[in-house]
Amino acid sequence: MGFARACSVALVGVEGVVVEVQADLDLTTATGRMIARQLGVQARYEVERMVERQKRSRDQMAQMGKHFGGRRPFGWEVDGMTPIEAEAELIREAARSILAGASIHSIRREWAERQVRTSTGGEFAHSEIRKMLLRPRNAGIVVHRGEEVGPARWPAALDEPTWRSVVAILTDPSRKIGPVSNARSSLGTGLYLCGECGGTVVSSTDGAGNHPDRERMLNYRCRSQRHLSRRRDMVDDIVQLAVLDRLSRSDAADLLAAREDPVDVRGAQEDRRQARLVLDGLAGALGRGELDMRSWTLASEAARHRIAAADETLSQAVKVNPVAGLLAAEDIEAAWAGLDLSRRRAVISYLMTVTINRARRGRQPGGGYWDPNSVAIVWK
Repeated sequence: MGFARACSVALVGVEGVVVEVQADLDLTTATGRMIARQLGVQARYEVERMVERQKRSRDQMAQMGKHFGGRRPFGWEVDGMTPIEAEAELIREAARSILAGASIHSIRREWAERQVRTSTGGEFAHSEIRKMLLRPRNAGIVVHRGEEVGPARWPAALDEPTWRSVVAILTDPSRKIGPVSNARSSLGTGLYLCGECGGTVVSSTDGAGNHPDRERMLNYRCRSQRHLSRRRDMVDDIVQLAVLDRLSRSDAADLLAAREDPVDVRGAQEDRRQARLVLDGLAGALGRGELDMRSWTLASEAARHRIAAADETLSQAVKVNPVAGLLAAEDIEAAWAGLDLSRRRAVISYLMTVTINRARRGRQPGGGYWDPNSVAIVWK
């Protein structure tokens, strides 16, 4: 048998780091194989040391509030530190729209018409706008290893209460995410109530029966049972006329101002900061071996509850009044006509509770069969 020699190149990868090891070895002998294994161990050791240095470097960058690099974040230059004012204003504009009741779909459509592009030059999709608005970076908060670790050095596009309010809305389980649903294709679906059972109504279409040329009628009907069915356009007309009439009155601004609910933003921010300091101290004690994991878990629970409570307070701190823009408009009817469906729904939800009751049978006093009194409106 011949003497076999091999030129081996070992690539050792750990967490994306690759080290090349090259040597002439006789892998047919025990000695050659032992040396190859030792070289592999040495290479892995060097890689792990490199990874540890990188982790320490990123930890230090996080503590200093620096940008980690990567894809240019929308709203900032490639360095992640210098704001692009035009994009930052778009972030603020989108946040105000969400707080005023707009949907991400409406923002996406508007941005598409205005040719707003992502940081890579593509068109914004629904998921990209949502992800962008949820970024802690927008509020000047550094995230490291999946957790908020402190304030950033880059200028924030939003103040923290505004950002947390946006996050609370977008992550609300009751908020339907995905393709435009029936609830968003009509004014009252999921919003108006059935007078028989108190459940919400949905939009439906009457069949044409034996008359194929007959126009199909759009109605609202009870979601859970077929308690009632009323013409959608007639109900919507009554509701919209009531909105315009109420907002045209001289006392409209006073009525809305009385509903404001002040929140102690500074107190919540300070409470969150103190709780974070406690958690940082406990983490240091755990790292030094002064606490075991069970003790750390018990000791940190109260601080985590304080942070969660502060976040909840901050998330409720900023609520843009969806009717504020209408009150400021010179022509309220024209301003209402310019609102998209999601904003109109937000105004109705803010102002009133609409209940659809069964209609009286037969011809009504006005001569027709439509009973306007079957639509009950209660102002909030």
